[in-house]
Amino acid sequence: MERIFLGLVTATSLSFCIGVVGVTLHDPDYFNRKLLASIELNDLDPIETGATPAPEGEGKGAAIASLPVPVLVRAHPPTPQDYQIIMVFENEAILATSEELLRVKVGSVLPGLGAIREITPNDNGGAVVAENATLKSVVK
Repeated sequence: MERIFLGLVTATSLSFCIGVVGVTLHDPDYFNRKLLASIELNDLDPIETGATPAPEGEGKGAAIASLPVPVLVRAHPPTPQDYQIIMVFENEAILATSEELLRVKVGSVLPGLGAIREITPNDNGGAVVAENATLKSVVK
C-alpha cells in the first residue's frame, strides 16, 4: 500500500513539474501575468503623475516648468557643528542635522558649510571637505 501511495505522489509531482516546464517554455510570461492580474489595485498607493504646464507666454515645445517645492523653514541656520556624517560612498555622502537628512556630492552647497570640495571614503567612514569646515566620521 505504501509503495502505491509513494508511486502516486511521485507520478503527480513529476506531472506537475513537467506541466510547469511546458507552460514556461510555451509562454515564458504566463506566471508573471497571472501574478500581476491577482494583485488588487486597492492595495496600491495611488500616485498622481503628470507634467506642469509651460510658463505663460511660451508656445508649444517650451520647456516644462519645474515643480513647486515647499520652502524649508529652519529654526536657525545650521552651522558646521550641526552636521554629522551618516555615510560616505564613492563621490557622495549623506549628512544629517537635527532637522534634515541631506545627500550631497562634490559641488553641492550647504548652509553653514558652503560648497562641498571633496568627499573621501576611508576605513574610519570618510571625510567631507567643504569651504567652511571639514567633517570626519567617527567609527565607534
